[in-house]
Amino acid sequence: MSAMHLAARRWRWCALALLSLVFVQTAAAAEVPSPPCGGPPQPSYAAPGEPEHSGTWTRSDLGDNWAPPSCTGWTGTDFRIVAGRAGPAPRPPPPPPGGGGGGG
Repeated sequence: MSAMHLAARRWRWCALALLSLVFVQTAAAAEVPSPPCGGPPQPSYAAPGEPEHSGTWTRSDLGDNWAPPSCTGWTGTDFRIVAGRAGPAPRPPPPPPGGGGGGG
């Protein structure tokens, strides 16, 4: 292979890698914290048996124009970090044997 052919191949590979990085960053940037208010939540719900899903976002991740969804009741925009968690809720313990009515 000639040096020019190798250089062209290397250039195409670098361009493909760069486009892949841009695509991944764009997809990640589109994921903002979102409660399940009429749309899918972000982070998404974990499947049964799967560990919880979580995410954290900083002001720079979300941008200066981001505001919490109105369904949260949170109207503040002065924050440094936003965290979200979606997973199974712990189950309450079973009642004690015998109904647990206590002594009497």
